[in-house]
Amino acid sequence: PEYGLLGDLKTYYINDSSPYESTDTEAEKAQVDSARYRISLDHQDEINDSTYFMTRLNYLSDPFIMEDYFREEFRKYANPENYAVVQYATNDYAASVRVDQRLNDFYTTVNRLSAADYDRYLKRIGESRYFFESENNIGFYEKQHSAFDQALDSDEDSTNYADRVVLPDYNSFRMDTYNTVYKPMRYNEYLNVIPRAAYRGTWYSETAYGGSANLRNIFELGTLTSFKAYKTLTQAEGFYGQGLHSVVEPYADYTYRFKPNLEPDDLYWFDEVDQLDAANEVRFGTRNFIQTKRGEKRIANFFESDVFTTLRFDPLEGEDTLGPLEADATLRLTDHFYLQSDLEFEWEQGEFRTYNFSGNYQSEDLNLYSLSYRYLRDEYMLITPRVRIRPSEKWFYDLYAQYDVELGQWRDRSVIINRTFDCITAGLGGRIDDDQETTIYLQLWLTGFPGSAIGPGQ
Repeated sequence: PEYGLLGDLKTYYINDSSPYESTDTEAEKAQVDSARYRISLDHQDEINDSTYFMTRLNYLSDPFIMEDYFREEFRKYANPENYAVVQYATNDYAASVRVDQRLNDFYTTVNRLSAADYDRYLKRIGESRYFFESENNIGFYEKQHSAFDQALDSDEDSTNYADRVVLPDYNSFRMDTYNTVYKPMRYNEYLNVIPRAAYRGTWYSETAYGGSANLRNIFELGTLTSFKAYKTLTQAEGFYGQGLHSVVEPYADYTYRFKPNLEPDDLYWFDEVDQLDAANEVRFGTRNFIQTKRGEKRIANFFESDVFTTLRFDPLEGEDTLGPLEADATLRLTDHFYLQSDLEFEWEQGEFRTYNFSGNYQSEDLNLYSLSYRYLRDEYMLITPRVRIRPSEKWFYDLYAQYDVELGQWRDRSVIINRTFDCITAGLGGRIDDDQETTIYLQLWLTGFPGSAIGPGQ
């Protein structure tokens, strides 16, 4: 068999005579000078059927260069990642080794030095009716605050975690194991009940406030109850495919997590593992699938959704009794046209915390039309249209815009005209940013390597 190797190296440099805005603070201005640059490396190597290697490295001159010159990448990765990972997977388990290391001191991040994972997939225990799965991680973790955070005053005697985020860096060697036993049961040929029992043990070489090594123990019980209802909506053929078949799955997932011997404030925080606490709650919701047959009788999801909320019987401090209503839905009208939406509605406040919607259509001649709406309470309300038109094999045009509804102004507008030649593709573009500054640029890339563009990223 043939295995793939993909790589992408990007470099950029500009002598910027106006590297910051007049409205920037003195601390922000101190982090930027006229010499601005980036070096980015993405590499993927599929070594064999079971093993792959991936790395991503980003070295930047300052914390604002991505936002200023590479807006599209900045929207996806506001805090660029730096890691290398090798993973081996079989039908029974997956094992990986990963290293995360910060390259620029103006970002707050968590370094993971030789973090190793071993996950044992869900599998029957012998000939019994019980199943077992296990997730395991071991590594040295280090929280590094940005240089800006470290420069702030902090109260080292504070016992409030919110006051500790500006304290000096901290680290700990951590071993974590999460093991769960299930017993699937079925009643009356339709009702599925899956009780479970779990144990999570997490050992830290250091704990918060100069604490010594300690082992946190968490015990957990739970039950997932669900059933499925089926209905054929139509056998007729239409734009959607051949027939429509509905599957509705109501479910309730109850979790009781005993109070751990070490609370979150006793630990250093590296990720969500360190923030686990007691829980007594049930998540209930409904999954829905409407399926059809397309092409050579392949099954396709015409519509799929998951709508759920959480009822907390013993809410922790700062938690609401009823968690937010969350929903995620995708409508694939055809193989070329789909709509996607997700939201989070907070019952107590009576308003949305987030709401996102996007529609995408790609024609068979690769013309692309998309429109998205993104809302985050107290942050932004953005409408983003995008069009890519290919009138011929040699010409294509990209048009992009972003409008801020709350501010009532355009954040970004750009257009680029591309012409493909035998060996290279040339693009002439223009952009107006949210400061109403105009940029005109020319970019070139090898036709055989479409990711090798020379010029500003959109």
